[in-house]
Amino acid sequence: MTVTLTLGALVPCVMKWVRSTIDLDAPQGVSAEDWKAVTDIGDKARKPILLLGVLEQTLFFLSFWLAAYEIAGGWLAFKLASKWEGWQSIVKVPESAPPGVSSLHYLAAKNRWASATVQRWLLGVLLNGAAAFLGVGASRLVISLLAVVNEAV
Repeated sequence: MTVTLTLGALVPCVMKWVRSTIDLDAPQGVSAEDWKAVTDIGDKARKPILLLGVLEQTLFFLSFWLAAYEIAGGWLAFKLASKWEGWQSIVKVPESAPPGVSSLHYLAAKNRWASATVQRWLLGVLLNGAAAFLGVGASRLVISLLAVVNEAV
């Protein structure tokens, strides 16, 4: 579990780097400040996400360790349903461009925002799962090595 949590501690660093590489320019006619207020949740709101990441790593670790993959599958199904509901009812921005904003530029900006959000979400899940998978592998290796050493003594 130590390996999982150690690798998991790197996930926020990777995610911060990913956020810094994504271009979310405001559509023409919308101020950069207003667009950022809509598309960026801010550092304070990310703190609970960090806790969710640690819990997800722990859940994946236990699921892989116990070979109870339905636990991980159930979590992913719940997470997908939650994200879907959030996009359908909470985050959904107006379908059409506000007055004075180019419809084409507005659509392009929404597309970049949606793509960036999905990419970050998928990357976070994959990194948390990889940390857990590697943690389980390292734990099993250590246990095997300890058993060999114990037999030799």
